[in-house]
Amino acid sequence: MASPPLATSRTYQYRKVMKPLLEIKRRAGINKCLDELKHLIMELIEMDADTLAKLEKADILELTVHHLHRQQQQHLQMEHFWRGFYQKLSGLGLG
Repeated sequence: MASPPLATSRTYQYRKVMKPLLEIKRRAGINKCLDELKHLIMELIEMDADTLAKLEKADILELTVHHLHRQQQQHLQMEHFWRGFYQKLSGLGLG
């Protein structure tokens, strides 16, 4: 025999309705951020708008990560340069 239907609580009913709505809102936020990244990357790298418009979300994230790695490397190189520069100055008694 089949068991009788369980009475559903208000909390369960609320979650059943709200969970899909919250997921839609979450995805919309992610897509908005990806669009912003797409526009920022388009300004930073030499890629025409048509090519960039055809990129998938994963491609946009990959380009962004690659760009950030390059920026970090450049920052570290400049930091190394200035550290050496100041060491030379202090060795000459100018720093």
